[in-house]
Amino acid sequence: MNDKEPIVFYKRCLSDVKFQIAQNDELENEVNQNSYSSAKILELTVDNDVVHGVYEGDLVEYLSIKLKEINLSGNKILELGCGSALPGIYLLSTQPSLCVDFQDYNEDVLKLVTIPNILINTVLRPQSDEISELDIEEETNCLNQLKNSRFFKGDWNELNEKYDIILSSETIYNLSSIPKLYNVIKHALKYPN
Repeated sequence: MNDKEPIVFYKRCLSDVKFQIAQNDELENEVNQNSYSSAKILELTVDNDVVHGVYEGDLVEYLSIKLKEINLSGNKILELGCGSALPGIYLLSTQPSLCVDFQDYNEDVLKLVTIPNILINTVLRPQSDEISELDIEEETNCLNQLKNSRFFKGDWNELNEKYDIILSSETIYNLSSIPKLYNVIKHALKYPN
């Protein structure tokens, strides 16, 4: 990414999410035969959260260059349509005192992908690439890390706060969404002095 050693991010795999959903459905079905199935999130992972490339990496690279020029402390930051949240995670991992808010339309994406990715790349960061499971020794550290962030689910129109910086990468997949993205940025971005 730059002249320093590249930063390695760990990203929850789709197979992990599918396994967790299947496991949760089995447990729910044992308790309640009429329980809700998580088929909708499986459909989401197949069709709607398109993964054509690692575009988030481009934004992370850009941030790694720009952070040399600007001081982010005291800024309110939002990652819009966060998904796996790599740009926001980059900021949290390089400046632990920052508060970054994360927004995604799908609550399950926040629970099953965003939050686990934040934790695995910050307080639970593995010491090597050779891991199969992580032991969580102190749950308090995880909770403290998540207190540096807020998580918003649902439509962009529901965002009522103003932010100094809005991050967005691989957020929209069709041209009809561009005006909506423009409007949320116009509404939620603080105007600079």
